[in-house]
Amino acid sequence: GTVKSIKWSKPLASLATDTAKFTGSNQYLVTIGSKDTLYAFTSKPNGVTDGYTLNDTIWKTTCGALSGNYSIGGATSSTNYATWQEATTTLASCGITTPVIFNVAAGTYTEHVLLNTVPGAMGNNTVTFQSADRNPSSVTLQYASPLVIANNYTLKLKGAKRIIIKDITLASSGTNLSTNYGTVVDFDVNGVNTADSNVFYNNIINGMNVNTTSLSYASISSSAKFNSANKFIKNKFNFGSYGIYWNGVFQTTPTLAMPKDLVI
Repeated sequence: GTVKSIKWSKPLASLATDTAKFTGSNQYLVTIGSKDTLYAFTSKPNGVTDGYTLNDTIWKTTCGALSGNYSIGGATSSTNYATWQEATTTLASCGITTPVIFNVAAGTYTEHVLLNTVPGAMGNNTVTFQSADRNPSSVTLQYASPLVIANNYTLKLKGAKRIIIKDITLASSGTNLSTNYGTVVDFDVNGVNTADSNVFYNNIINGMNVNTTSLSYASISSSAKFNSANKFIKNKFNFGSYGIYWNGVFQTTPTLAMPKDLVI
């Protein structure tokens, strides 16, 4: 990019620090949802050529927080993100400043999607993934998990909060007990961050068509004890060893919020 420079002239003792501010036309605007690496360097200390330039530069990679509506899939010329994982990686890196909605184009997405804690997702600042036409049968996110517990999910919410998944088909596409596990959505912790206050509304959850009671084939799973306040509303569950397996603290049981709605 274009180099932005300012003149700075102050007495500065050895090993001391100070702040240089870039204002007006000298400011650099980061790109929303894209990573930028910013370099800051000095030149001509005390008005003379720097005789040792290996210690005059620092850099930081940053990106502008997301805000508003975005698209996933569809025509490459008009979409913001080609894949779910591209969108979720940007969310975790850049965060949000207002509610964000991802409209997902019709199609089948075979992806192993990890959604980590999203900076700025709190209160009314939610992140919504929804089918663009509001038809859960038009968008399928699927994955055939191998026989590796750490990879047993199609979608993992790892310490993610205020996520809304609506009008989507989420599926395990595995077909064989000898080669595949079958969890569709896994809730997990991310350090001190728990997966809380997420909503699944009007989705189709397709687990593996298996004859087993193994928890590795529960369509929705939370083995971490402290995930809470997650809502499942008007979802249709097919197959799987269990529709939902939820590990609570002190054997706390899920409570029904209203018919067909579950808060755990």
